[in-house]
Amino acid sequence: MKILNVGQIRALDQYTIEHEPIAPLNLMERAAVAFTNWFAARFATTQPVKIFCGLGNNGGDGLAIARLLLEREYAVEVIVVRYAPRESDDFMHTPRRLKLILEPVYVENDRDLPALRHTDIIIDAILGSGLTRPADGLIKATIEAINRSPATVVSVDIASGLYTDSPNGPDDAAIEPDHTVTFQLPKLGLLLPKNGQHVGEWHTVDIGLSKRFIDSAPTPFYYTTPNEARLLLRPRNRFSN
Repeated sequence: MKILNVGQIRALDQYTIEHEPIAPLNLMERAAVAFTNWFAARFATTQPVKIFCGLGNNGGDGLAIARLLLEREYAVEVIVVRYAPRESDDFMHTPRRLKLILEPVYVENDRDLPALRHTDIIIDAILGSGLTRPADGLIKATIEAINRSPATVVSVDIASGLYTDSPNGPDDAAIEPDHTVTFQLPKLGLLLPKNGQHVGEWHTVDIGLSKRFIDSAPTPFYYTTPNEARLLLRPRNRFSN
């Protein structure tokens, strides 16, 4: 299984959008459905869910996931961390459908963060794979509050605060999830030494990104799955050529 860098992941998304073709919001919906199916297979509807969303595409994923979980009768609370004055374009389109059934709570300082209990399931959709600098300000305070909580934490695609392609600094704030549900392919950051506490158990979900692009993309990094390992280790027939 290939491991692609951030630039390649963006190009893969764009290639899929242009050549499938599929609208960007529909691709986001596809990712949210894949995450929701994974989540619903593991967590009961009796467990309260708090979804922390940023203002970018990862936050947009979180809003779409919230709507899908509400449709499955989960008790959902959405907390939007307003760390910047403006949302991404894709994010701005997703609240419209959600607001028909739930009004998100917008948090602008750490004093407004909700209490987090051991019965909660927290879905981390604050920052995605495009992070280029350490989390600070309100994002850092939110990450630290989640890490202090006794709740179960599931990160969407990659833990907020974790770099995708390179190691973090020793003092960088990053979510410490119990699970990371990553889209289509594993990220290098999930496999780097010392990142274990920022990954938990990681899982990939297929969101239908272009296999043609993936097959042709150059990379020095691969993850060998158990099935691939069995094929590599399978004894060869001594009479075969």
